[in-house]
Amino acid sequence: MFTHTGIVVISASLVACLVTMIGILVINKYEEWGSANVVYFMSFAAGVLISVSFLHLIPKSFAMNKEAPVFLLVGFFALYLTNRFLTTYICHEYDCAS
Repeated sequence: MFTHTGIVVISASLVACLVTMIGILVINKYEEWGSANVVYFMSFAAGVLISVSFLHLIPKSFAMNKEAPVFLLVGFFALYLTNRFLTTYICHEYDCAS
């Protein structure tokens, strides 16, 4: 009924389920600590998702277009400078007097 690939997929799914369940139990047990550090968890998760996506897309884009490295650098610097300028003008306190 199951092929070797099917067993591997089911095993990987069960391991992912187990790791997720352990994470939920730890966060529930240490709820105050989890609430205080939720920003770090979300930042880490977003960084991992973006990194994995780019690590898969960048080699394929280099193979498809010879100017891809230039586009990659221009896009990176555009996002970096936009982030740098926006964070300069955003008030980081809740009761801003602007």
